[in-house]
Amino acid sequence: MMKKTISLHELALLVEGEIVGDQNLEIHGFGPLESAGPGEMSFLVKAGKTELIENSSASAFLVPESVTVSDRTVVRVKDPYLAAALIQNHLLKKDFEPRGISDRAFVGAGCTIPEAVSIGP
Repeated sequence: MMKKTISLHELALLVEGEIVGDQNLEIHGFGPLESAGPGEMSFLVKAGKTELIENSSASAFLVPESVTVSDRTVVRVKDPYLAAALIQNHLLKKDFEPRGISDRAFVGAGCTIPEAVSIGP
């Protein structure tokens, strides 16, 4: 399965954040500060713990609006917890794939059902 890749710019718009750093990054995952790697994003909640960002391999970070980091790409947001949840959901969202109507489904007579549906038993 191919990883979904989304521009940092698009993710910043999603969470109403301000990008400081490389706005052209492409992000394909989200993880903890300790284990996120290149192409992934992570987040920091406590403004006084910016050294955690310096030791992370992630490409970009969600941070509180008050955080300033000199050499890392960050997206400043009002609520890093909420922004992290929104971005993770966006990265995991799958496109709808119609699977048709199950042979075990009971569909009423005279129903008009479009072709692009998934109806289970």
